[in-house]
Amino acid sequence: MTRKILNTTAFVTLIVASISLLTVWVWVLYPYKPIVFTKVTTVKNAYKPGDTLTIDICYCKYTALPATYISQFINGMVFTMDTKEANAPKGCGTIRSIDIVIPTELLPGEYSYRQTMIYQVNPIRRVDVVFQTNKFIIIE
Repeated sequence: MTRKILNTTAFVTLIVASISLLTVWVWVLYPYKPIVFTKVTTVKNAYKPGDTLTIDICYCKYTALPATYISQFINGMVFTMDTKEANAPKGCGTIRSIDIVIPTELLPGEYSYRQTMIYQVNPIRRVDVVFQTNKFIIIE
């Protein structure tokens, strides 16, 4: 009787360990595609510090997960803004992003805007999706 209990326990332990290992492999290796950006362009070509940067974004989102995003202005140097949360609706669409205020600390010059969307797709993996706009000018 004791031998049968030990064999059953060993078998159940092996099954649970195998399922756990398979789950971890899927979480690590599955090619998640939370969102795809097809077109990202600024509405204007020139802005002043303090203006609102307006961007037209065409996207297809394949998950209902929210994203944390990091905004950066790039002109050879990288000016990183505060991290924020966003949750665009699942599906495809076009949005006009109007909540990006150009920092007053930016010097005049040619810039592009980059946004990194961070999706926590499962307990052990995150997926970063990046888009970058066309170049635009910051004037005085």
